[in-house]
Amino acid sequence: SGLYWIRATIIAKEEEGERIIALPNIKAVHAQAESATFKNNENTLNHLAHGISPEIITKLVNTVPSIKQVIQPISSFGGRPAERQNEYYRRVSERLRHKNRAVNIWDYERLLLEAFPEIFHAKTISHTSKVCEIDPGKVMTVVFPDIRNRNDLDPYTPGFCIGKLEKFEDYLRARSNLFLYCEENIQVVNPFYELLQVKCCVRFRTGFPPLLYATQLNSDLHAFLAPWTVDFESAELAFSGELHSSTILNFIEERTYVDVVSNFEICQYTIDIETGDLIPVNGRDIN
Repeated sequence: SGLYWIRATIIAKEEEGERIIALPNIKAVHAQAESATFKNNENTLNHLAHGISPEIITKLVNTVPSIKQVIQPISSFGGRPAERQNEYYRRVSERLRHKNRAVNIWDYERLLLEAFPEIFHAKTISHTSKVCEIDPGKVMTVVFPDIRNRNDLDPYTPGFCIGKLEKFEDYLRARSNLFLYCEENIQVVNPFYELLQVKCCVRFRTGFPPLLYATQLNSDLHAFLAPWTVDFESAELAFSGELHSSTILNFIEERTYVDVVSNFEICQYTIDIETGDLIPVNGRDIN
């Protein structure tokens, strides 16, 4: 008595050519969920830097007979370690420079990085928007999340949810020029990832089983093209630059287990924002 079941339903109208893309990153739906907040009882605070790994919390402090099991499916979030001296001087110096106002590109980036520790890297581009590369009067900031100890993100295309992006935008609007206060003028977006498919025929050296080292080559290519998935601490994240096909070919040829590479080809794709489909660049596969 007094309890209700709640059902959420999404209706897709495929016959009308409509598709649902608002919820593409749902990994699981858990009932009877609750958030637990850390309370310091003279504990060690090492976990605040990178969070608590999944499945560490397994029981309640005080047993409740009606609760059969406690699971922690994702890592903790929102923690922040105590400010060290060098961080204090950096924060104060940045505050004296931007005075909590977003005027130039540097200000937008530092304001977000200081207020939201879950942002690892930010890049602000002026006179640009999500729909047009040259859009006078607009300011777009691209944010890359801190994926350390985060199992709720796609490691190859990490990004923030729509709610988080809107929160970042509201924070910047409250500190920007009044002429930019309009919702469309300040935009915070996830990175636009370039999707590549490498095709080639490979002959492995003697003593290296082809089935085993074909998988190894795929893993090495993933690490080379997306280095943040392997060693996030030392990976160089850049929002600009070029990657030539010869660089990828040279990387494959330098593997100790690779003897000969032939029929080398790279296909570049983009993602249709409306449908989520992969579309070859310029309508065709390119070398």
